[in-house]
Amino acid sequence: PAPVTTAPTTSAPVTPPPKTAAPVVPKSKPACSKTVAIDDGGALSLTYVLSSTALTATLTRTGTGFVGFGRSPDGMMVGSEVVIGNDQGVLKYFLGGKAVSLLDQTKLQQTLADTNFMQNST
Repeated sequence: PAPVTTAPTTSAPVTPPPKTAAPVVPKSKPACSKTVAIDDGGALSLTYVLSSTALTATLTRTGTGFVGFGRSPDGMMVGSEVVIGNDQGVLKYFLGGKAVSLLDQTKLQQTLADTNFMQNST
């Protein structure tokens, strides 16, 4: 058999990672909870709980149809992010205009959790 030769190897000294301070965890603020009647007839109401990490909301409408909830930088519908619930489910949308064809769910990251849409026949 032929002799085996190996090239000499060198290794750089291992430097430990720099020490970092423990992450600062913000103190949890107490949750704020409120129910708001959105119309005088009581057909639409919003109940929400706001914590330091999440907004949990229930939008209730008496009657049949869809419900939506949104936020807007200028108070107008067009250009805003909304959550719409119907018998197909609950999703976030970007409103590119006032036509259904201009609802776009691809522009937004779907970050909703534990969504539910329920419609009673009465």
